[in-house]
Amino acid sequence: MSRAFVTLLLGVTPLLAVESYSGFRGDGNGRPQAKNVPLKWSPDTLAWKVSLPGYGQSSPVIYDGKVFVTAVEGPNKETNLVLAFDLASGKELWRKTLPATQQVKPSFSVARAAPTPVVDANGLFVFFESGELAKLTHDGKHVWLRSLVKDYGEIKNGHQLGSSLAQSEDTIFTLVDHQGPSYLLAVDKKTGTNRWKADRKSRISWSSPVTFQQGDKTRLLISSAGSVDVYDAATGELLSTYTDVKNNNVPSATVLGDRVVVGASDPPRGGDREVTLKSCCCLSLDSSGKLGEKALWHSEKATASFASPLIYQDCVYYPNTVGVLACLDLKSGKEHYSQRTPGGCWASPVAVGDRIYLFGRNGVTTVVQAGPKFKLLATSKFWNEVQSDTAATKPREGGMAAFGDPILYGVALIDGVIIARSGTELFAIREK
Repeated sequence: MSRAFVTLLLGVTPLLAVESYSGFRGDGNGRPQAKNVPLKWSPDTLAWKVSLPGYGQSSPVIYDGKVFVTAVEGPNKETNLVLAFDLASGKELWRKTLPATQQVKPSFSVARAAPTPVVDANGLFVFFESGELAKLTHDGKHVWLRSLVKDYGEIKNGHQLGSSLAQSEDTIFTLVDHQGPSYLLAVDKKTGTNRWKADRKSRISWSSPVTFQQGDKTRLLISSAGSVDVYDAATGELLSTYTDVKNNNVPSATVLGDRVVVGASDPPRGGDREVTLKSCCCLSLDSSGKLGEKALWHSEKATASFASPLIYQDCVYYPNTVGVLACLDLKSGKEHYSQRTPGGCWASPVAVGDRIYLFGRNGVTTVVQAGPKFKLLATSKFWNEVQSDTAATKPREGGMAAFGDPILYGVALIDGVIIARSGTELFAIREK
């Protein structure tokens, strides 16, 4: 994944060289190369806060002093929104609209601008669950636009798509796993035309593809509804598949070196939890992109929920929606600790320096020391009226427990700055 250094003027501080946060989980694995990231803050010490139109569940991305976010609005989500803000001040720089090909009445159980965009030196690439895939310049000019619904048919996925974009130097990748003909698509960044299309077995999931390097080869890693797959990013060739997994519909897999860690969600009440524990596992990966036939280890207690697992140094971190963080040994899978934190995570955890950041859906961020021993470093709030997980629960809607707004959905971290978003607001924290 390409990285670029940009300059940023923060208040009265001098110009600083910082790294862009270019997509979902930064590098796709939750390990951004950031420094001097804020440790503690409060609603009174925010650098800025702005209201967003409509509603969005994607993470923000950052490039060249600009923050980019997406949202949807309208009684049938008929309008897709792309917005840019000045990183230093929070001033809105521009907003653009894209019509939605596939329109659906919004609700808690239906995705609302869930896919996170990607950005690089040449532009911003956005994807919406309505099927719109587009490139804009950093200044908001349209470069190309296409509808995957028009190209390949209606997307049938219950709660709609949540899969974020991934990228290589010249290609963007989008995953459409649904009840219809599923596919993985590689699109040329310059032209918006297909480089290749890999057909996949129909399935429902909301996980995102992850790009990673093996020598001079770019690979794609996908954990989705019953399999973990590795593709050659240049050709679309399926290099390897591991199928002894279930309930891996939401968390994305994480890769570091020759290890792949898979997350799976707890089953519905009455379901077989042992299946999920077996699916929260670590797989070997050889230099040709082939996964091991058997897992190196399976989780004994820890499961994932919406947040993806994190590999950092010699540990694996599994946060869940009820606020429990489990830390496992990367080599053996042995549990180092399991600790309750102030809020369950929907946003995936992030590792920076010697810290692990857990962004709770209730707006409470927990920072712990990286490593096998639990040490709480700080807790901070983005907003004052923080509800407990129980208090936030509304009557069930569409078979799901509805949690009251505000909900923290995604973050972006660069040197000295954290940007976070709820469904309707964007927050900036700056290191003093």
